[in-house]
Order: sequence, then C-alpha cells, then structure tokens
Amino acid sequence: MKIVSYINLIIIGIALSACVSQRPARLPQHFSRPLAESFAYERAASIAQVVPMKMGRFILESARAQQATVIMTLRGVNIADRDRQAVISEVSAIGAGLCYDKKSALVIQQGVTYRLEVSNARKAHLLSADINSATCASRHFIVPMLPQQAPITQLPSE
Repeated sequence: MKIVSYINLIIIGIALSACVSQRPARLPQHFSRPLAESFAYERAASIAQVVPMKMGRFILESARAQQATVIMTLRGVNIADRDRQAVISEVSAIGAGLCYDKKSALVIQQGVTYRLEVSNARKAHLLSADINSATCASRHFIVPMLPQQAPITQLPSE
C-alpha cells in the first residue's frame, strides 16, 4: 500500500515539474539572439482582459524612410493570467519588423487582423482593428526594423 502511494506521489511530482518547466516556444531561427530574447521574454503589463492569442503574421504593406503600414496579427502568444502579464513566446514575421504592445497587451481574438501605421522605427500606431472593442484604438507598438528591408508585400484591394 505504501509503495503504491509513493509511486503516485512520484508520478504527481513528475507531472508538476513538467508543467512548471515548460518554456515558451522559440522564435524562428533567422532572428538574432538579442532580438529573439527581447521578444520572446518581454512582459507586457496592465492587461485589461486575457484572451488567447494564436496564429498570425506581420506583413509590411508599404515602406518609406521612417513610415510604413503594417498588417498585424499575433502568433503563439502565451498568456500568464496569474500575474496579469503577457509573454510573447513566438513570433513569425514577413517584412521589415515585429510589432507588439509593450505597455498594455492588445486584447484580440484568434485570426483578427490589425492595421498599424509606423511613425518611426521604434513606434507604431494602431489605425484600425477588425474586432468589437473600442479599447483597441490608439495603442502604441514597439517596431524594431530588421537591417534589410524585405520586398514590399502587396495586399489585396478591399
């Protein structure tokens, strides 16, 4: 009887240690280590509402010297609800930059697309969002531009 109890305790301990030791998914290999770490482990405070965020991409629509319009959705965002902070665990990008809300995590639903206007190489402004929430307006995003600008992706006309 004691042996069965010990075996159960060991199994529970292994299961708990596996849950605790889960690490965020890695960023794509073509990102540099500092950039990957800054996006994979950066925490965003003051979350108004925790919503699962999955599946997305960043596409550069048009680019000038310091201005661009970015179509943005999120992929692989891991929400840590216990401390009301979001951890970006994985991001895939096509184009010149990555975007996420550093100060207050963006409340989105799966598959929602956002249009951002990049005012400079460090900040982006949310122009519009296909979501029923007025709180998504006027959010600021950190957009570190990659050294080499990718070819501009033409979006389908609306």
